[in-house]
Amino acid sequence: MLHANISPPSALPHTATATRSAASVKLGLRHRLYDLLRLNFALFPGIRQARSATFLQPHYAHRAARQGLPRIAFNALVFVAFQTWLPFRTRAVARKWGHDRIWEKRTLQICRSRFVDPNDIALFRIEQAGQLDDYVRRFEHIPLGRAMAHAESDHSALLIDKLHFYQTCNAGNLPHPEVIAYDEAGLLRLDAKPNAGETLFVKPACGSGGRGAIEIELPADGDPVAHLQTIVAGLRQREKGWDKQCWIIQRRLQPHPQLRALCGPVLPTARLITMLDERGRPEIVSTVLRFPARFDAIVDNIGLGGLSAPIDADSGELGAGCAGMRPGEYREHPESGAAIEGCTIPFWPDIRELVERCHANHFSDHVMVGWDVAIADTGPALLEANARPSIILAQRATRKPVGPTRMGQLMAFHLEARRQEGKGRNRIIM
Repeated sequence: MLHANISPPSALPHTATATRSAASVKLGLRHRLYDLLRLNFALFPGIRQARSATFLQPHYAHRAARQGLPRIAFNALVFVAFQTWLPFRTRAVARKWGHDRIWEKRTLQICRSRFVDPNDIALFRIEQAGQLDDYVRRFEHIPLGRAMAHAESDHSALLIDKLHFYQTCNAGNLPHPEVIAYDEAGLLRLDAKPNAGETLFVKPACGSGGRGAIEIELPADGDPVAHLQTIVAGLRQREKGWDKQCWIIQRRLQPHPQLRALCGPVLPTARLITMLDERGRPEIVSTVLRFPARFDAIVDNIGLGGLSAPIDADSGELGAGCAGMRPGEYREHPESGAAIEGCTIPFWPDIRELVERCHANHFSDHVMVGWDVAIADTGPALLEANARPSIILAQRATRKPVGPTRMGQLMAFHLEARRQEGKGRNRIIM
């Protein structure tokens, strides 16, 4: 492999251009503070007694027993603020999802009694308060993920930093998109030579949700390395916050022909969640396909308008699709009209074997890992691994709560195991 440091040119030729970009990465103070809060502060769903899913009650009972008067007083303030906010939030959610006043009134009653965001009621298609007894809610999945994690692997760089992850994949001979170069602190480091006319994929090493993804196309003539150098120099000037991140440049994978009718030119990904079972062996507990609603998208991420559909864990067959964080239920793709339900995922046995092997051999100290596996024409490829995968996506796509499932059983097991181990408070993540 090549290992070269490339300095930015003094002038930018007009032959090299960046093509398309997804939503920008927000690196401002507000976004940073939001990340700090959601990673470090665990809301308590109540004042003294938690209003939670049944399988999580022992966890919250343990938390409640450790709360002093200052925390209880803070819980009360949060509870009052939440109750004040609920009517406005419920009205906004009803408008977004196209629901009537009857839905709004019923949802407000449920949310007041169960300490739940009205958007979760819409996402999970909740009609009665009792249905929430088995659901993990949106504000819970990150604190629960940290509570289940071993102290030594909580917020591990191996799962947070995509460059570190790809280096691990490379060392372990695991299939992944080839890294051409990475740009850090104004210095482009080249690991492989790009090809003239090639389309490359650029993303932040520590980004999430597909934000900041950029597709660049190298000109068909001239020196591709010089063109890449030029494009990156232009992106440094154009993209807000570029200098605050490490950026990874990869060869762009092509989607498998069997899924083209569902994804067009956009690479679809299978999101599989593995958890260590009672004996410490990886077990697949959630299987969902993510794919774009529009074929002019760059990524398939749910937060950027993508769709999802449950994958039958044994056969690899898809169920009906749905929009991620907005209204929309689909048996056929909204753009192509192709059937979603009944479609079979290519390489499905290989995908299952890949994530189980990867968790067992390279991530065995992590209790839960969410795998994004690209379904490319050349076979499955690991795009990234997530330390705190979205349980909300799993519940939304499958139209089922996780409480009665194997995931719920293992979550309860690991929460209890950490309590028995006497795990203290999580370290602060900056």
